[in-house]
Amino acid sequence: PPMDLGVALEKLAASATASDVPHTRSTVVSALKYAITSDVTAHPEIDALLAQHIGTFFDLLKDKETSVRHATLLTFNYLSSHRPALVRPVLAKYLPILYGETAQKPELITVVKLGPFEHKVDNGLILRQAAYECMYTLLDTCLAQLDLTAFTKTAYEGLKEEASLDNKALKLLLLSKLTQRAPLAILAALEQ
Repeated sequence: PPMDLGVALEKLAASATASDVPHTRSTVVSALKYAITSDVTAHPEIDALLAQHIGTFFDLLKDKETSVRHATLLTFNYLSSHRPALVRPVLAKYLPILYGETAQKPELITVVKLGPFEHKVDNGLILRQAAYECMYTLLDTCLAQLDLTAFTKTAYEGLKEEASLDNKALKLLLLSKLTQRAPLAILAALEQ
């Protein structure tokens, strides 16, 4: 017989927290995206079931492995875009963690020696890009739940860091959207 949807979600949530294997945790949180793309009319209870376990999955934003945090950020962004009603109730708890992922972390920078030259590899770049993409989505779907002072400060701080052109363009797009969606927040931050 087919597995009950609630039981399946409970098993996914348990796998997300119990597994010692980073690849398993990232796969589990990525699987969540596919749970919400199923036909909602065939399973109208899916949002209620997901709401019960959403915190378990989002707690993986605090995982020590960057691959797990990256998968969680991608799922967070997807849910923010496609099912914002699931994200809004827990947003206040996870926004500080999201903002923390926008900061450049020295422990994620490795130096590779190439003969007489040194090249810095920033392993946190994909995390920061995913975090800024989440922020960009949240401006459209969860604006009323955002503390615009903290949001604007995080967006502004990101412009100061040394980054790839793609990441810099994303930050400028974020600030551009912020000026359109919340112009008073930008005006209040102009002194900075």
